[in-house]
Amino acid sequence: MQPNALVNVRRRELALGLMAAGAPRSIVVRTLESREGMTTPEATRMFLEVCEECRVEFEDARPYLKSQQVERLQRDLANMRAAGTKKGAQVSYRSIAQHEALLARVVGTIEPAKAEVSIDATIRESLVAVVGGMDRERMDALVEEQLSLEARAGVVVVPTEGREVPGSGREHGVAGGSTREPA
Repeated sequence: MQPNALVNVRRRELALGLMAAGAPRSIVVRTLESREGMTTPEATRMFLEVCEECRVEFEDARPYLKSQQVERLQRDLANMRAAGTKKGAQVSYRSIAQHEALLARVVGTIEPAKAEVSIDATIRESLVAVVGGMDRERMDALVEEQLSLEARAGVVVVPTEGREVPGSGREHGVAGGSTREPA
């Protein structure tokens, strides 16, 4: 190796050692400047190059690391279950369930929960009956309460063309399809 290449290797090792110890970017750059006589742009470039090398190495090793983690979790679960069958064991079902959840998250078998809201005809009819049975004062109070909640939440109700609500004798922008926009 040429002397210049040896200097470069030494600098990279210094930067990597500091980064592995948890030193922030500013400390790594300052240390490269003071110990190795580098300028700030050179030290910053060296830091960024080492970061990129580490990222590439980690991405290449990710499948291997993941398989090792899955193997450890499966082994730990087997040991926990075996210990749970022994007399006087202190393994709780909660810890086993938490370990199972972690394993599922690592493997990727957990699907995000989907919130599906469907109002069937019975519920819809019940809601119509409740709203239809309200007197005018109660309806006005509910509308005012909703508007104040939306105002506190920063939501602006923009009325659109109103539509006659059957049985009310008045128009409501909300019933006609108002839009709600953030304030």
